Amino acid sequence: MANNVGGTERIARGLIGVALVLVALGSSRGKTARLAALVGGAELLYTAATRYCPANAAVGRDTAPEERDLAEMPA
Repeated sequence: MANNVGGTERIARGLIGVALVLVALGSSRGKTARLAALVGGAELLYTAATRYCPANAAVGRDTAPEERDLAEMPA
């Protein structure tokens, strides 16, 4: 799996994921709404941590910076 989630998107996914998990844990809404928020938040946290999103891959979206070979970088 090549990385396809870049810096800004990764930060946004992490923040929104944490918010959704907190809402799920502290909400008094119905069980289905809490479960949806928890699963959605967990998925965002997972994709932020791994820097890979299957949905991005499916549509050909890649926001990750290109990796550079350290041997080619100027000293």
